[in-house]
Amino acid sequence: MNRVDTASILDLISQYDQREIDADTITHWHQHISHLDRATVEEAIHIHHKTSAYRITPEAVLDITQQIQTRTATPPAPKRRARMTTYTITGAINDHCPDCGAQPGHTCTRHGHETAMPCISRLLGRPVGNRQQPTH
Repeated sequence: MNRVDTASILDLISQYDQREIDADTITHWHQHISHLDRATVEEAIHIHHKTSAYRITPEAVLDITQQIQTRTATPPAPKRRARMTTYTITGAINDHCPDCGAQPGHTCTRHGHETAMPCISRLLGRPVGNRQQPTH
């Protein structure tokens, strides 16, 4: 962010706590937050004012933006874990899938996305009905 962005951030903050903004304030804040993405800083400000009764500081912005970045960088593991449970309980994870071609240790797929349940053929260990065998 540049100094104009920092001044805009301080203007947003002043809407919450009516603080006075001068050149020294802009310089102080700019030294702390200039390396951050403006949208992330704005989100951090809104989060702070929803969760705290205290005036926001540059340090608080840094803490909250770090949490935001960690949150967005962490993949949603619980859904994947629940999906894998179905395969593990049925034992299907150990077998090749004759329908979608998934290899042992991998989940079945439909249209390029993992499915929550194994294909019926994989559960039975043999092709079902008139399904076409994938050609690889």
